[in-house]
Amino acid sequence: MLKSHRIAGMAITTGVVLYFFLRDTPDSPAKNKDPREWVAIEVDVGDLPIPIDSALLTATYTIENISCLKPLMISGATGQPFVTTYIDPRKVSPHAFQAKVPLDRFEDDDYHGRGVCHWKISSVDFRLRHGKRDLRAGMGSEGILASGSVRSYISEWSVMSAPTDWPEYALTDRKAAEMSQSGKIYTVTVTAKDDAHVPDRK
Repeated sequence: MLKSHRIAGMAITTGVVLYFFLRDTPDSPAKNKDPREWVAIEVDVGDLPIPIDSALLTATYTIENISCLKPLMISGATGQPFVTTYIDPRKVSPHAFQAKVPLDRFEDDDYHGRGVCHWKISSVDFRLRHGKRDLRAGMGSEGILASGSVRSYISEWSVMSAPTDWPEYALTDRKAAEMSQSGKIYTVTVTAKDDAHVPDRK
């Protein structure tokens, strides 16, 4: 009986801590109703030996100035909130997909009276599907904001023979891809370009 009471007490304490943590974390920021800064993100799968049936882009945003956040009650540390959004790319060639991504997706806000928190894009990732096969390739904020291009590498084994229970990630280090994977190495390129055209919103 005593043991069950202790377990129940621990569960209640954990729930209270989790409640305050979630309450004080801006994990649901207000969406910018009229984003004006856009970037076109494109993935080119080159000569992959399989066709890509479908693609999905995930864009992740974080707060860049975490000093605006309230420290956590227990540790005193400051968390790093993030929000992930999903965009359906359009096919622009037999081996390439493109998505328009807003840089100013969320409104900056003063959540805790410690100054305005500024949201920024931190990464984009393409999920490329062929049947049950799930391939991934992405780019970080530096490449996105600089209108850069990132080449990543994936082996023939990952594309054709690896188990489909989990995704296979293209690696930005070719030597690492050659050492950790087997077979021919294929190149997947993700490119970011400034796009002044604001997509039509239906």
